[in-house]
Amino acid sequence: MLLQELVEYQRNRRDDLNDNEEPPPPEYESRNIPWLIRLDSSGDNTSFVRTSSGNEKRDLGQRYMGPALKRSGTNIKPQLLADTAEIALGINPEEPQRALSRHADFVVLVEACADATQESSVRAVVHWLKDQLPDQRDGLTAKIKSREHIQFAVADELVVGLEAVQEFWAKVAPIIGGKGIPRELTKELILGWLDKEVSPTAMGQCLVCGEIQPIARVHPLDIRVPRQVSDQQFKIVSANKEAFYSYGLEQSFHAPTCRECARDYARAANRLINSDRNRAIVADSVFFWWLKHEESFDATILFQPSVDAVKALFETVERGGSSSLVNHEKFYGCTITGSRGRAAIRSWINTTVDSVNQNAHNWFSRQSIVREWGAWPLWKSSPPEPYRAATSAGQPAEPIGIRNLAVTLIPSRNGQPDWNRLPRFIAPLIIASAFLGDPLPNMLLPAAIRRSQVERSVPYRRAVLIKLALSFTALYDPKEDPLTSLDQNRLEPAYHCGRLFAILEQIQRSALGERNTTITDRYFSNAVVAPASVLPYVMRLSKHHLSRLRRENKGGLVHLYDEALSSVMEKLMSFPLQLKVIDQGLFLLGYYHQLANDRARAMEAAAKRKAGQAA
Repeated sequence: MLLQELVEYQRNRRDDLNDNEEPPPPEYESRNIPWLIRLDSSGDNTSFVRTSSGNEKRDLGQRYMGPALKRSGTNIKPQLLADTAEIALGINPEEPQRALSRHADFVVLVEACADATQESSVRAVVHWLKDQLPDQRDGLTAKIKSREHIQFAVADELVVGLEAVQEFWAKVAPIIGGKGIPRELTKELILGWLDKEVSPTAMGQCLVCGEIQPIARVHPLDIRVPRQVSDQQFKIVSANKEAFYSYGLEQSFHAPTCRECARDYARAANRLINSDRNRAIVADSVFFWWLKHEESFDATILFQPSVDAVKALFETVERGGSSSLVNHEKFYGCTITGSRGRAAIRSWINTTVDSVNQNAHNWFSRQSIVREWGAWPLWKSSPPEPYRAATSAGQPAEPIGIRNLAVTLIPSRNGQPDWNRLPRFIAPLIIASAFLGDPLPNMLLPAAIRRSQVERSVPYRRAVLIKLALSFTALYDPKEDPLTSLDQNRLEPAYHCGRLFAILEQIQRSALGERNTTITDRYFSNAVVAPASVLPYVMRLSKHHLSRLRRENKGGLVHLYDEALSSVMEKLMSFPLQLKVIDQGLFLLGYYHQLANDRARAMEAAAKRKAGQAA
């Protein structure tokens, strides 16, 4: 299904190309060519032109279309008229004999092309390769690196752009890139492939298009992911070891795909993966998406949301969508990772735009929660008391994208998230939850709890993630959404234990100021799991802290703390001995909500005092 949709996307796009954009010829692809070898029509006068990509930091040369061949192993075959300097020119100071051997095959291939096409430009290249290059090779070794790619231009025209050359390569490439080709090529062998019109490639039914076609032994194009994800290139279909064979079928024959479909799905995937409008990166995963009409939907809102964008989404969904045409259009998405040259499809999404919009609406609705200083999530509703002053004074609560949610589960290393600590299946499951409305994985809540225990804090993003995880349990009522802010009427003791710890923490801070070691540093981790082992002792400590406040003539503050403690203790008949995972999440939310509420009330009181003074 994935390959079929990618091929359809590529072919639909091919039909919509404008006059300035053409599809590449068969068996061609674009690559950086740092050197052009310019010849005159006779092949005698030569100039070597260094091209530029315009990137001063890492100039790999200008990009040109040219013949492409998927190569691996030691029996490397040449690409027609466009290859590395080692193969095209026989340059490799470290292994000169290997370079000359591969160069000999390159010359044979160009000679065969010249005989088959009768193109004078190709004959000029043959003349230079055989008569001029041997005398110039030593001087070129110091000028051109063996791994740099070169192409030929005759009379200012790229030879690989000739139609006859492209037709020749379209016939030869599937054969020369196949299995069982002799180690040394001959011109007669190559021309024999054309004359006899025989192909050593296997025939079969393509699983993508359903036609009986020559099956690609090795798919011609790799999947290229952004460099920040990996420097490797990956294959979606590959079986190069016996462990991967199926019914004795090796290489790519276990998932038979014709070369045209194999090229088209890879081109579509590479275009989408390398488009900022159609992809998002989370750790080592790349999620890319598309529609049949590319411009009609932007899914980046789930990765880089803003308050205004989410507000607009809520308005669109709640009034029934923007248009039936867009809403019922198919939406496709895929999460891909890779290792050792193989791509792993971590998730596949096949739904509609309307469903994605609705699920995104529910996703942001579920993650609405006050900020740690009391600012309200404005995309959900207007702020109630006591959160208005905090919302007006500071930055409001913002919706959190998928990548920033995943960040809260891992530690930092040298000031940057240590993505190696995030299990590979986590990011795709979060993506599936956001786009499809699936529940978050069960291990996500324990992972968030552990990070809070280690860091002894509950930052805003982690509070959002904890609320999201809890919202897929029976505790959550999407109509009432009681987990947005402090809820003094909740019945769960764990929630009020978290509230109690937050109040005790503030009492200590008010009495002793900032300390090197606080009750949070000492007891927070244990309190989350076993409140009964910690809270009675910390309650006794708080009596000393309140006494100190009384001695400092802060009776009003003591009164507020006494009221807060009384309101919480009314909900607790006893302290739980042990909390289950869901209750541990409620403990952390109660702790977070209480701190946010108290800070919001403090800002509200300050705003009222300021307003009274102004009056």
